[in-house]
Amino acid sequence: MTKLIIVAILTMFLTGCYTIKTVKPGTIISENKTIEVPATGFSILEIKAALLQDGWKIKVINENVQRVRLDSNNPKIDTKNNYDTGYRLSINESVRNNQWVIGISISVVDNKTNDEVLNMYCDSKGFGGCFPEDVAMEIVKELKTIENRKD
Repeated sequence: MTKLIIVAILTMFLTGCYTIKTVKPGTIISENKTIEVPATGFSILEIKAALLQDGWKIKVINENVQRVRLDSNNPKIDTKNNYDTGYRLSINESVRNNQWVIGISISVVDNKTNDEVLNMYCDSKGFGGCFPEDVAMEIVKELKTIENRKD
């Protein structure tokens, strides 16, 4: 019996658990379900798959939208971003030993208004980390709750 309890506790400790927190200050317009996402990342494949399954059209974020323009008379930074999607997703992941995602921060921004419509954070508890598949499904679920929402 003692061995069974130790195995159960050890399994919970090693697989870990996590919490997901969300803030939903905006609205998704269902007629414009196009989103820019980063090309790569530990969780991106699962996020892209979940968004596609929910009917989103995906484009890879144009990393070169911010250009430095220098000339001798007028040095300045051109920071005007031109997006051709309705929304953009930013993600920051904390990884342990290049294999366990222990924290995922996600922000979805409306490209027309530059307002954030969804902010989500997955916080790992234990060694197991956040599971990208679960986070991806949670993103889709939360985006559906704010689709065509009337404030």
